Amino acid sequence: MKTSKIIFLTLFITALSLVYVWQQAKIVEFAYERQEKIKLCQQMLDRNMFLRYNLITLESSGNLSKNLKAFEADYEIPAFTQIVDLRTSQEKSSLELASGRRQDTRFNLNKEKIKENILLSLFSPKSQAEAQTK
Repeated sequence: MKTSKIIFLTLFITALSLVYVWQQAKIVEFAYERQEKIKLCQQMLDRNMFLRYNLITLESSGNLSKNLKAFEADYEIPAFTQIVDLRTSQEKSSLELASGRRQDTRFNLNKEKIKENILLSLFSPKSQAEAQTK
């Protein structure tokens, strides 16, 4: 009887030990994964900073003029007041139609607001104050 208790106790302690070792191994594994993720995140942040710096330098007019002079071409950098429109006439007309539709819907919405205000003024105890536009 004592030997069966000793064997059972030994198996139970062995099982608990295996579970404990497995948990510790998982903790170490998760720590390594976390370190890798932190390292990857840091690399991505460094890459982001590098790309932002390149974007700023590539867009600067001084850098562009240096690059154009390197090609020895007769390029001119336009002044800020100069605007170049590269859209086709079809694109321009579609934009004009879209802006006209937007203005029509705004006008209709203003009419609906006026109708709502009239109805509200009938049922409200106080008068409404509205700003008048010219």
